[in-house]
Amino acid sequence: MPFLDPIKIEQLINSLNIQVPSKEKFLQLTHIFPIYPQLESNPVINYERGILLYSLIAKYKPKNVLEIGTAEGYSTLCMAWAMNDSKIDGNIHTIDYKNHDYEFLHYYKESEQISQKITTRRKLWKEFAEPAWIQKIHIITGYVGQVIDKAELPKIDFFYIDGPHFYSGVKHDFLSSLLMSSSNSTFLMDDYIDRPDFGVKKLIDKEIADMFSVDLIKNDRSNLMQTLGITKTDYGLCFFQGRKDELIEHFGLTNIEKHLKNYRRTEKRLKLRDSLNKKIPILKNIRFSKFNILKPRKF
Repeated sequence: MPFLDPIKIEQLINSLNIQVPSKEKFLQLTHIFPIYPQLESNPVINYERGILLYSLIAKYKPKNVLEIGTAEGYSTLCMAWAMNDSKIDGNIHTIDYKNHDYEFLHYYKESEQISQKITTRRKLWKEFAEPAWIQKIHIITGYVGQVIDKAELPKIDFFYIDGPHFYSGVKHDFLSSLLMSSSNSTFLMDDYIDRPDFGVKKLIDKEIADMFSVDLIKNDRSNLMQTLGITKTDYGLCFFQGRKDELIEHFGLTNIEKHLKNYRRTEKRLKLRDSLNKKIPILKNIRFSKFNILKPRKF
């Protein structure tokens, strides 16, 4: 198993030699970024991720980007921001199983206090995003495996994978992305961490880093995750590039298709569970399977 030597997020950003907007502008946008009230010392733990994504888009100038896992849309908007500033004639295609008008409890900082309100992604974007950024974004609602074929997406040059985090889900999203990629693609995967219910580290360590050069970008500069005992190793994002034909040969087309077929059966069960949760809300608190991704991640 290869050992990934972490690089600090600011080091990688500086190495790209891209002029980015001021830190203060990104901090303004963090009003739509997930805040974790239980982490009182640092409730917003990795806002620099937005600066990284802005820099990568400005550097590589992908015509089409696919993001798996929109959430509130902080990363989505940072990529669209870069695409607009760099005058890239392209789009950010972003997939999430929750629609743009789904209501949720949102935590935000106001006068150094953490407040909360019920809102939607659409409302947050209207309040904090530039209209020109939003025009760059193609919102797709649904589970990844069920929407990919229907969405008629173009060949993708850059992937940001931050969807379901259990191993089979992460692998499905990566392999699905691989089949949609252009001849040369760039991948960024979030949440490399040694938590038992997270699979990014397992996929990277055992199936990708042994054949392809992977940068582990450390974006928890305070080491909060390790201090709290959430992880024993570095927490961060994984960045790598590869030729489509080499990656497919490495995983094997037959094995890719088999994994996608098997996982999409699981995805159908997840969709059924989501439907039941909406009809019978009390079920949200009952964990029927280790593949329950419908509960929000908590750090």
